[in-house]
Amino acid sequence: MSKAAAIRTGARGLSRRTLLRGVLGGVAASVALPPLEAMFSSNGNCYADGSPIPRRFGVWYWGNGVKADKFWPAATGANWTPGASLASLGALTSYVSLIRGTEVLYDKGSGHHVGAKTLLTGTYDPNASTYGSPTSASMDQVVAKAMSGQTLYDSLIVGVTRMNYEGSTNNGKTAYDFSGKTIRAEQSPQALFDRLFKTGTPPKTGPDPAKVSRLAVADIVLAQSKALKQRLGSGDKQTIDRWMEGIFTLQKKVEAAESVQCKVPGAPGIGMAQDKAKEPLQQIARAMSDLLAAAMICDLTRVFSFEFTGWQSSTIFSEIGVSEQLHNLTHDEPGDQPQVQKTIEHTFKQYAYLLQKLKDTPEGAGNLLDSCAIVATSDVADGRSHSTKDIPILIAGRAGGRLKPGRFIDPQQSGGSRINACRAPLTAMQAVVPTIQSFGAGIPKASAPITDLLA
Repeated sequence: MSKAAAIRTGARGLSRRTLLRGVLGGVAASVALPPLEAMFSSNGNCYADGSPIPRRFGVWYWGNGVKADKFWPAATGANWTPGASLASLGALTSYVSLIRGTEVLYDKGSGHHVGAKTLLTGTYDPNASTYGSPTSASMDQVVAKAMSGQTLYDSLIVGVTRMNYEGSTNNGKTAYDFSGKTIRAEQSPQALFDRLFKTGTPPKTGPDPAKVSRLAVADIVLAQSKALKQRLGSGDKQTIDRWMEGIFTLQKKVEAAESVQCKVPGAPGIGMAQDKAKEPLQQIARAMSDLLAAAMICDLTRVFSFEFTGWQSSTIFSEIGVSEQLHNLTHDEPGDQPQVQKTIEHTFKQYAYLLQKLKDTPEGAGNLLDSCAIVATSDVADGRSHSTKDIPILIAGRAGGRLKPGRFIDPQQSGGSRINACRAPLTAMQAVVPTIQSFGAGIPKASAPITDLLA
């Protein structure tokens, strides 16, 4: 049995793997359903067949660090108060823990390279290339391997900015395979949408392919959704109606985001923007966030990597009036660097959008964020200093009750010593997959989680 066929097989009743399918105008589509009442037990804490609500793991990445005085809270413990950088989180702080007092143990060479590669993979070989390289997989791929075969996609890797260091093209450099090589990120919302919800290609004859490719997925599977609703209660019928309307709206949103980047309008996923100085960062980031939420609630994947900006990023935040490349700005802007701070606040607005989207997505008796452990981090503590001590690390979600969220941890404030930064990712990884007992290899290897964050 193929992997796709295997995950569509239900035990009895309405399976969590139920898909709506259809073909229209030569385009085939399949749409996974959101969680319905018919799929859960009476108290909503597991599925009707007794299987638990799955836990999910994610990485959310940005480059060039933060400004410490505007990022870190004044006091450790629960119910921390966000500064200017994290003000957009609002009430979401109850889902987010911050970890300070860390250090990257292999602190040799260039800060951006060491900080990024070591913290993402728990490995680093300074002799492997000019600036050193990881020797194994990033945290998301370690978790994906441990959960392999449970969903159609073991992981989804997405990115936003295409601006790399000094204006070169970035194809994604946050996810690494087990040989330490980067895995290309999907940077087109339309291409990701088609991958998740469409199959097949328009015919060479017949309807205009440009029009066929834009057929609403909701219309393609309309007949099967109507048939399914006849078997369901009124609450589930309304849920399906809202879901299909949401799919339609989401398709329009990703098409709008794609139209800004396409060489040929109306050809989704073909021809990315040539002018990297005018990227629609927020538009793409939010479309990607919507798609990841849909993919996880449909159980198409349980692992993701989201690169907003890459390490040592030279992204130009033109949409908020910043015209200089970010990496240069972190070194060249004088004083307390208000332009750099402006980009940091804009970055965390996109992070907050993803978390809010997950929190607003119901699942059982809770929401999608309740089942997640999402590690957000950067390559350096501050782009100006290149320090790999106190690189910002955030862990969001409850991991199905295995994480204690909403805490600010800093062992140095209580007289302790700095801890290995790789212990933070290990904590989130272990909350999702308890059999993962260590992360990394050699000097940076972490073998003990941060127990204050585990429930």
